[in-house]
Amino acid sequence: MRPASRFVLAAAAALFAACSDSAPPAGGSPEGAGALESAPAPMPARGSAAGGLRDPVQLSVDVRGPGGRHVASGLGECQYTADASIYGISAELWRASFEAGESEDLNGVNVTLWQPKAGGAMQVNLSLSGTGGQRSISTVAGGPISGRATASARREGEAGILSVNGEDEAGTPVEVTIRCERMTVPVAEGG
Repeated sequence: MRPASRFVLAAAAALFAACSDSAPPAGGSPEGAGALESAPAPMPARGSAAGGLRDPVQLSVDVRGPGGRHVASGLGECQYTADASIYGISAELWRASFEAGESEDLNGVNVTLWQPKAGGAMQVNLSLSGTGGQRSISTVAGGPISGRATASARREGEAGILSVNGEDEAGTPVEVTIRCERMTVPVAEGG
């Protein structure tokens, strides 16, 4: 298994994209028994389910930026766990990904949100791709910082809503909302 996994969450904006490939520090270990340790944007392990998704979930993506508003829906991955850690910090983990395909203006969106259990702002790793280019934001403490953002995540019954509002490193505004029909439990990956 690779020391740093990447989780590709896809379906995004015509002007957005760029995935983070940060790895946790060497020797980093999860806090707490059964915790999930991961890098900010790990790669999805593709299974044999629809489109290679591990546990497909119906979701919708709404992206707003300089290229206008882009909306897409279909099958993607949505995950939540209260027992994760990032760079050795115990945190809740929210993930969502959607891939629309190369022929769409919005190719993909990749969102990972971390809420440290000790408190503080939610940390964000966002990548967007589309025919107009790529955008990324990373505010995860311990990793490379790129851009700035605020984020929120909440449950509505089995459903989950992840929202990011920020700017990439170039100052380009990005607003993303992903609505997941249900949240699944992630599989522990990483080093």
